[in-house]
Amino acid sequence: MRRVVVVGGASGIGAAAVVRLAARGCDVVVADVDYAGAQQVAAKLTTVRAMPLDVMEHASVNSCFDELEQRWSTLDGLVYCAGIGSSQSFLDLERREWDRVLTVNLTGAFLCCQRAARMMAAARSGSIVALSSVAAQRPSSINSPYAASKAALENLVMNLAMELGPLGVRANLVAPGATNTPLVQKLHTSERRAAFTRRIPLGRYADPDEIAAAVSFLISDDASFITGQVFLVDGGMSAANVLTEVPPGSGRH
Repeated sequence: MRRVVVVGGASGIGAAAVVRLAARGCDVVVADVDYAGAQQVAAKLTTVRAMPLDVMEHASVNSCFDELEQRWSTLDGLVYCAGIGSSQSFLDLERREWDRVLTVNLTGAFLCCQRAARMMAAARSGSIVALSSVAAQRPSSINSPYAASKAALENLVMNLAMELGPLGVRANLVAPGATNTPLVQKLHTSERRAAFTRRIPLGRYADPDEIAAAVSFLISDDASFITGQVFLVDGGMSAANVLTEVPPGSGRH
């Protein structure tokens, strides 16, 4: 049975990934600072257990992975879904808000990926999947720390793919577009939602399960020769932006 830990799996895309992975027959640990939420997810699935984990605290990361090593000894997959955004404009952005977003979205990923990769490298097998965002390449207003953290996360994970590939460990990212998660529902006003929807050729936000399907695929053996990739799951929004930004016949390349 494949053993996978989903960090940030108490809600949204993370919770949907837990359900998908359990349906594939995986033994899953859902680890989240929202331990009560993680327990609620785990209670619905027989092969899922919950653990508390605060990615902002190095000691909490070490405690979680120490317990995983004692319980499993080997680890087949890590899904890093922990992520937060910001609603502060750049001119009003406080240093503590910048630090908070970067710590959860980037430093937490580094800490969890490092501990997971050590377990995987020892077995010369494993798959790491981190959640990025279309904002990494196409940021919009009022999300500078979020966009910066996701761009850096993509670079980090692609470097992991190069360094860990010879050790049998794969590393990829899934970059969702606008998705109906609790975070997006909190940050997107009706006006912002309408503006995003106009940019999506499929004309709607994604369901978390649609993003989780890509995560589950990358963890599985079906993706055994895929590493160092960013999988865009955005309803065509990125392609639409590319096609509309440069008018036909403009001569620009």
